[in-house]
Amino acid sequence: MDELRLHLDGPALGIDARALRDGLASLLKLVTSVEDGAENSAPEVWVLSDLSIASVDCAVTAVPGFEVGGRARFETVWSGAQQLAASPGIPDGWAYQTVQAVLELVDLAKFRGVEGAQLSRNGDPSIHLDAGLKANAERSLSSARESLGEVRGAIVRYVNDGKRREVSVRDASMGQRSIRVTFSNELDRDILIALTTHSRVSIWGTLRRNAEGQKLSLSAEGLKILESLDLDETVESMAGALGRDWTGELNSVDWARRQRSE
Repeated sequence: MDELRLHLDGPALGIDARALRDGLASLLKLVTSVEDGAENSAPEVWVLSDLSIASVDCAVTAVPGFEVGGRARFETVWSGAQQLAASPGIPDGWAYQTVQAVLELVDLAKFRGVEGAQLSRNGDPSIHLDAGLKANAERSLSSARESLGEVRGAIVRYVNDGKRREVSVRDASMGQRSIRVTFSNELDRDILIALTTHSRVSIWGTLRRNAEGQKLSLSAEGLKILESLDLDETVESMAGALGRDWTGELNSVDWARRQRSE
């Protein structure tokens, strides 16, 4: 069974329960924020495959029927964590949120009784969630400069829940890594058209880069649809692309009615 495991060192019955709560939340954030191919789409739900105390051990795995997608996600997480442990920079296939999840896991040491933490996958040697990894992650997310710029590529994630309006764009110049793009309500319709027609886009605005020169995020000021992608998409392969909150908690009928009235 492929699984991703978090281990917290500490004395028996001595670890603050909130460390497990936050640790599991960040572990799920780590595995759900990375990219995978459409043919290996990961499940919406992950299940616990292990949970034990003394030192805390917990692990997650894909639900039955989604093992291939789960394995692809774990491989992306694992290779990226190894890269981040060695040097700063957002790894291939990772997003801004993935590196944030690593920082959250390192910060579990703030809880009573937590004396150290490791991430592991199946039988691989553990990656220590220590000060060196934290320094690399922080440098990866630190904004070194802002300038006018653009991202070009395909939209792979959409959120508009009334509090956040953002997409992830797989930038053609960044390999498999996606860029977080925030946008105003005026651009929402164009973004939805680009997403549902599988179109490549050019989005421009204020671009932030980290100390390594990598694109971190963009505050969008404009968007242009470049071309439709030649994809053989199915309803199943698009499942989850918009996220569960994309209609702002409206059902599909009310959302369609609101669009017609605008």
